[in-house]
Amino acid sequence: MPAEIQTTSRREFICWRPWRTKGSERCIRNPSGPSAPRALSEPIQLLSAVRHFQELPHQCEAWVLLQDSLTPEQLERFAARYRGGLTPGLIQLPVPYLSQNDSATDQGRRMCFSSSCAMAAAFLKPGCLAGQGQVDDQYLRLVQRYGDSTDASAQIAALGSLGLRARFRQDGAIEDLLHQLRRGLPCPVGWLHRGPVSAPRGGGHWSVVVGWDPASRQLLMHDPNGEAALAEGGYVSTAIGSGQALRYSERNWSPRWQVEGPGSGWWIQLSPAN
Repeated sequence: MPAEIQTTSRREFICWRPWRTKGSERCIRNPSGPSAPRALSEPIQLLSAVRHFQELPHQCEAWVLLQDSLTPEQLERFAARYRGGLTPGLIQLPVPYLSQNDSATDQGRRMCFSSSCAMAAAFLKPGCLAGQGQVDDQYLRLVQRYGDSTDASAQIAALGSLGLRARFRQDGAIEDLLHQLRRGLPCPVGWLHRGPVSAPRGGGHWSVVVGWDPASRQLLMHDPNGEAALAEGGYVSTAIGSGQALRYSERNWSPRWQVEGPGSGWWIQLSPAN
């Protein structure tokens, strides 16, 4: 709230009423006079600002200033989390979707790992892949500087070059994914997509977890290859876009991910480097 300047014959004081001290007034000496910047002793807490919002002109101006300082991606993330309260516990990160099946390269059928990591990178570091061609094709070229698309170490190196902390882990559990999602971090995950859920098999597939619905215990998934048939194995559809924001049940997806038992899932733990 704006400070009130009181001027005496010899010195100036800045006086204000702290939000947490009702009816009290605190004054500090302002040695530089009324034109000096007014430094706050501690940073403002936005939740406190919301609770004390009264649509006063200076308050509205401050909120507009804050909104103008945010990127479109940050605003989308805020909106997703804010509106997610309509369904208690629902998390749905606005991660852009990419399909491996429309690649302009000859690697489309085997670049699920790269497409999944590219989706996560494009969300966490907007504009990091702004060159020519499709985003995941650009990312694939970056990966190929370090190794093959199927090589986890090459993926980690590529993500690191984009300014992301990345760690390949083979000890994943559902709670690990939820912990990341609550922090606004998508999770690339490696799992077996062939064979029935009772006996999954195959060379492996990668997708990216972008949300969670606790009411139905479903993971919200961007699958770059399309929509998987989790119960029987294989794919229902591999059409472009068919793998966006899918709801994969924990019951049928988790056994394909934690193949060696609880806490054995393959995943990439991500966080911004700065």
